[in-house]
Amino acid sequence: MQKYNNGIYLGKFFPFHEGHLKTLDVICEVCDKVYLVFFWTKDSEKLLSDIFDYSLNERISDVRKIFGNRNVEIIKYNPGKLKFPNDFLEIKSELLKILGEKSIDIQIFGKDDETLYKDYIYADNYIIGKNIEVDGVNLHANLIRCDYDKYKNFLHPIVRKRLDEKLKR
Repeated sequence: MQKYNNGIYLGKFFPFHEGHLKTLDVICEVCDKVYLVFFWTKDSEKLLSDIFDYSLNERISDVRKIFGNRNVEIIKYNPGKLKFPNDFLEIKSELLKILGEKSIDIQIFGKDDETLYKDYIYADNYIIGKNIEVDGVNLHANLIRCDYDKYKNFLHPIVRKRLDEKLKR
């Protein structure tokens, strides 16, 4: 597979699960540097916090522990009043300024995300990451949020430990 200078993987990662990990492993293999971008807004954080009391900073802290000193740089990005997809070009421009890159070589999507986002990529190219199939569908965070006890085994142990403590499991 071709080697790239830098790549990008975007999401809320609420919670960060084994599907995210496998997808990130793919892009880390082909890129010298990977930007893991946590998209957030006050509204999305409020909505998600009603499900789990698992803050953006806690999610980032857990992911930093998972990746240690690998080639992953974590970025928090709040688009403010800009809305995806209507303001995609403005968001892309802002994000590239934050990253300090003239361009991002490659972006990675989960399998389900390709259909939704392939017309809105932040990089010159994109690839599809590895997915985990569960109950006939690709693993995604919403499955875990809707039925934590059933799907918690698909969380990285660091994330599962924190959420088990918060949920008093």
